[in-house]
Amino acid sequence: MLIGCSGTADYDLSSALELEFSGLDTEGVATLYFDNTFLVEEVLSNLGLDENFNYYTLGQTDPKKAAELEKSFALINSIALTLDRNHNLSNGDEVKVNLVYNEALGEELKYRFGLKTETYKVSGLREPVILEAEDLLEYVEVEFLGIAPNATVELPRMMC
Repeated sequence: MLIGCSGTADYDLSSALELEFSGLDTEGVATLYFDNTFLVEEVLSNLGLDENFNYYTLGQTDPKKAAELEKSFALINSIALTLDRNHNLSNGDEVKVNLVYNEALGEELKYRFGLKTETYKVSGLREPVILEAEDLLEYVEVEFLGIAPNATVELPRMMC
């Protein structure tokens, strides 16, 4: 967290992101995970609360603090992170993370969010294996069941 000249707390959400790439090269998929736990802990700390506080009791003893807590949680819940692309990815592609949140509420509460790292390079996707027709016959077992003319052919399901 950084405190700006205006007293606004600036938060870099990059460290709370996890971007995972999976699948095959040219058909990769990006999945974005965001853990807002540190923001919840920060809000509680700023209000002088710990994780064991009782919201009902707080509302009775300090309604102003309870209202600020509610607004702070609304701000955290307004955070939306999206990817500019998340499928048909290849190793070396770049994926951009976009951040949107209720900036008016953030300004009111003196919180501002940003991303130090917005662009990530795709890596770790497996190279697809291209098989020729001859290769298929080497790895496939064909079973013939029954008696002609009512025979059937079964191909066992192969797991990759």
